[in-house]
Amino acid sequence: MGLPRARMMVAILLLLVPSVVAAQTGTVTRTHLPNGLTVLVRENPEAPVVAFSLMIRMGTRTETPENAGIS
Repeated sequence: MGLPRARMMVAILLLLVPSVVAAQTGTVTRTHLPNGLTVLVRENPEAPVVAFSLMIRMGTRTETPENAGIS
């Protein structure tokens, strides 16, 4: 597969991604646990899989003067 053809395939795939994302169904449920953890859940009973993603608010942006230098 030549480079121009590969670029065309990538362009086509990138054009299809928004339609796939828009086709996802289900409402998002947000729950705040007592320990401060926020859990977002979107169920899709048609898919026999479980996907997990973890995002942690950390870094110098979230440091206070009391805990400066921890991250």
